[in-house]
Amino acid sequence: MRSAFTIFFILFFIVGNSQKKFSEKQIDSVQNTIITTNAENANRIEAICTDLYYQSKELGYTKGQIAALLRKIAYKINIRNYNNVQEDLEEVVELCIKNKDYFHLTKAKAMEVTMLTQLDFTTKAEKLLNENFKLISKIEDVNKRRFMETYYYARYITLYNDNKDSLLYYSNKRLNTALKLPNTNKEKSLIIVSTAGYLCNYYANVNNKKRFEYYLSLQEKYINNID
Repeated sequence: MRSAFTIFFILFFIVGNSQKKFSEKQIDSVQNTIITTNAENANRIEAICTDLYYQSKELGYTKGQIAALLRKIAYKINIRNYNNVQEDLEEVVELCIKNKDYFHLTKAKAMEVTMLTQLDFTTKAEKLLNENFKLISKIEDVNKRRFMETYYYARYITLYNDNKDSLLYYSNKRLNTALKLPNTNKEKSLIIVSTAGYLCNYYANVNNKKRFEYYLSLQEKYINNID
């Protein structure tokens, strides 16, 4: 995992040099250092993403705009600050449709589902999730398509957390899809370990020791691969 010092240094450098102009490559490099679930330096994340968005816009770098907006959205949803999130989501959707970018389009829609679920708009969240799951098939790259399927299955798991049958169904779907991801995918091990955790909990509750031990061993196999 990236050290807290490294992340702090990069974020401090950007904020302290807001007038500095970055190239597309530099924008991508900075984007990849931003961890939206990390509370440390959280107060800087929105400002940095906003700066990267405008720099990308000035360059005509749509990919950078989308990435910056999605990181800002993810950060704000994680801290449950929904101010302007819907407007940012709509802009991401517009940019993605314009560029036929179905990977980030479906990701944005999944983030909206997370927001709606947090706000207890479960019926609307379920409808949006079902509608946009169909768009995943438009993602040309098979590995990106499988990753996005795991991303959506995670939202189904959260949405149906109180329904044991649905929880089991979507956990199995997520795990089986994750196992097909290439080992080069940095999220693969984390997805497998987290999903196997759901299944461990499920089989512990139904006293199925054999299945519990299977998913526990699966966690042990992949946990050391998590950065």
